[in-house]
Amino acid sequence: TVRASLLLNKNETACTLVNCLSRFYRICLSNGDFIITLHEELDMIQQYLNIEQIGYANQISWNINCPEKYEQTPIPKFTLQLYTAKKISSTLKYPFISLMSTLPYK
Repeated sequence: TVRASLLLNKNETACTLVNCLSRFYRICLSNGDFIITLHEELDMIQQYLNIEQIGYANQISWNINCPEKYEQTPIPKFTLQLYTAKKISSTLKYPFISLMSTLPYK
């Protein structure tokens, strides 16, 4: 998608993709840590969704809300990101499935 954006002279899109990819991979690598904060996981999801949004020509939308008191909660890396990727895949394959999901928290 970055290459295609550059070939089509969509430099702003290419820049956005490179920035999102670099943030996504920075969190993915996270010094080899397997546990990250919920805030970092949600940031990784945000970058992933930004990339998907460009790849799917603005066919997806989302809203991420997390109470501040949970942001520093430790979580295994990719726990929610994989859920998000699966949701997008299912939604685009079966358009009658809603992408809007709510994960309960207490």
